[in-house]
Amino acid sequence: MATHDNLRDARAKIGKTQEWVATHAGMHVTQYNAYERGRSHPLPATLKRIARALETTSEALLGESIQVPRADERIWSAGIQTLDGLREAFRRDVGTLLGVAPAHLAVHIELC
Repeated sequence: MATHDNLRDARAKIGKTQEWVATHAGMHVTQYNAYERGRSHPLPATLKRIARALETTSEALLGESIQVPRADERIWSAGIQTLDGLREAFRRDVGTLLGVAPAHLAVHIELC
């Protein structure tokens, strides 16, 4: 299966919208939409961010490996919820400081 098909399938599997994935991967929804439609291909670093948002691996999205379930899904979910809360609080605070609606801001958190 092509990468764009894998992106769409992974997103459907977790029940999220393109906008949700784009926001959590730190990009505009138009950019993510182009990846899902096969009109553009993400750079490796971008694919890693998308994979994190989709709770999978870059290799799985490229069709290079079989997705292996996470060892402890509860810990992973708690971590994602914490990061989501931090991201939203930061968007709200920065939006207030800049006089911009939080919906117009994208925040990228990268784990190394």
